Amino acid sequence: MAKLDVDAPTILIDGKVHRRVLRKSQTYETSAGEVVVFTRFTRTAPTRTADA
Repeated sequence: MAKLDVDAPTILIDGKVHRRVLRKSQTYETSAGEVVVFTRFTRTAPTRTADA
């Protein structure tokens, strides 16, 4: 899954720019051993317009 992870400050989702606001990790115990899972929270970036 790490190969599919995108670690960028901004990403494009459905044509809208989103900015990362939080990234955290949590360790879980599984039958195969410990697994670290990263969670990211993003927010739609404000649209910038030029002053007329």
